[in-house]
Amino acid sequence: MQKPLIAWPRRHPIWSVVIVVVVLLLAMAAWLGLSTWKMVQGLQKVSDVASTASSQLSGSHLDSLATTVGAAQQVASEAVEASDSLGVRLASELPFIGDDISTLRAVSAVADDLLASAKPLVATLPKLAADGGGFDLTELATLPTSLKTLQDAVARSSEKLAGQDTSDLLAPLADKVVPLAAGLTQANASLSNIKPFVAALPIILGSNGDRTWLIINQNLGEARVTGGLVSAYVIVTVHDGTLTMQEQGTNDDLIAGAAVPTDSVPRDLYEYWGEEYFNDWASLNLAANFPDTGKLMTAAWNARGGTQVDGTITLGQGIVQYLAAATGPVTVGDRTIQPQDLAEYLTIGVYKDYKKAAQKDLAVALIISQVFSNFADDGISVGSLISAGLGTETADYVQMWSTHSSEQKQIVAVGVSGSFPSTAGPTASVRFINGAGNKLDSFQDTTVDYTLGACTTDPDTPTSRPGTLTVDVSNEAPTSGLPAYMTGRSDLSDGTKYTLGSTRKLVVIYTPLDVINVNTVTVDGEETGASYGYENGRQFLILDLDFEPGQTRNIVVSWDEPAQDDDGKALSAHPSIILPPLINAATVTTHTEGVCTPTE
Repeated sequence: MQKPLIAWPRRHPIWSVVIVVVVLLLAMAAWLGLSTWKMVQGLQKVSDVASTASSQLSGSHLDSLATTVGAAQQVASEAVEASDSLGVRLASELPFIGDDISTLRAVSAVADDLLASAKPLVATLPKLAADGGGFDLTELATLPTSLKTLQDAVARSSEKLAGQDTSDLLAPLADKVVPLAAGLTQANASLSNIKPFVAALPIILGSNGDRTWLIINQNLGEARVTGGLVSAYVIVTVHDGTLTMQEQGTNDDLIAGAAVPTDSVPRDLYEYWGEEYFNDWASLNLAANFPDTGKLMTAAWNARGGTQVDGTITLGQGIVQYLAAATGPVTVGDRTIQPQDLAEYLTIGVYKDYKKAAQKDLAVALIISQVFSNFADDGISVGSLISAGLGTETADYVQMWSTHSSEQKQIVAVGVSGSFPSTAGPTASVRFINGAGNKLDSFQDTTVDYTLGACTTDPDTPTSRPGTLTVDVSNEAPTSGLPAYMTGRSDLSDGTKYTLGSTRKLVVIYTPLDVINVNTVTVDGEETGASYGYENGRQFLILDLDFEPGQTRNIVVSWDEPAQDDDGKALSAHPSIILPPLINAATVTTHTEGVCTPTE
């Protein structure tokens, strides 16, 4: 059976959280007393109203949303008041039923907190119902604060439920509370994902003046260091919150243009790869630090003459679907694609419909163009945009670079720059380059762990600590059912036999800045060699690996890294991992053994 690429939940998780928390066993009320009955009944009303609010948000009925949420929050507050009654508090201490009552009280507080914290957001959304006439950029700039208020409430609610012992709850209650906790975790992650893009919207739409942007679609099914193969592009201009489409084209159109100027490529990276890669739009996005790639793409476009752009924005299938949720369905040929199906269509469906590369490239370009044309002509619903972001599981994200230095600082500040830290510290990155010329990176699963070991300070030697990065990469591509366009192996000589679904990947691992030395590199438990290079002084190593269908390759890289800066100040003891935009979200964990301690 073909593995699903991306899970696209149909229900908005914030409202699902509110709904789940309130469907709680009316039958219990008879023996938990009048106050508990009032609490459960109040929460049931909240559930009904929350369902309405969810539909209003996704359906852009924003004028009614604030009234609906306000009414729901009032009822939730009454449920909290009931949960704080003497009878309920005493019941929460009783044997057998005490845990259930305590959990009911926590759930009441969660519903009240979530709805109260959502009110600033829903009050702003009606003011942002752009209809092609542009956005009020001042109002748009308030959205990040409203989203943070909501996310803080989600985090508090998640922590509150995490403190509840669900092991002995009555089964019907546990069946509701356990998914609730998971929903809060998902909602928190989704809010973290969409906040940078929402914060960047005013910049994209001209808060710093009129702009012309080159927007590049990256095909995440064929991995490159910054995400994926350059697939299509659009040129848009923005003025005071209004976007206008100017031009669209395919990667072939880009390749047919002027030679790519390579002056902006970091010299150490240029020396590693050579001029031929950076001269080709199909492979020029090899700098993991996106400002270098964005600068190169912008220079490459402007070298063509004609319309000059102020910067570059890149996005993949996941973000295209996210935007389409707010702009509507798209049509290519005789097929109309609904927003919730768009990422999977761009990942698999388009290759089934179009067997020839030129036709497929044109179809992708038309889809991307339609999404932004709909944005320009009809405006977007920010409510639908947020609803889609909260209900979408994707590891794709926007990256952006501007020629204007002050604007670039804003891009860095809101979190869409795709930049690496420029100072030493425990930051590592894992990147991928498709080496087979196929589209099977859509079926990649990734697990990454970065463990920062203990260290001691010694006045006679540099203070360092060990770091270990463990990466598991799985190829879950099926052995049948995919079009030949997706499964080819252009890396093999003509006539070479291979297993359908097999692939080849270059796994690129960036060590922390100023790493002292790389100690060991193993693949599947065997020590192996690697190719080494540098990007802006940061060392990377490349492993060239083959993958059979269903195969997982285990990579472990260990190194020694600085524990203090040049002034003797301790560096962070909290490791971080930067990943590129991906189709499937990676599982990421970090561990640390604490700060450094001096030797005797």
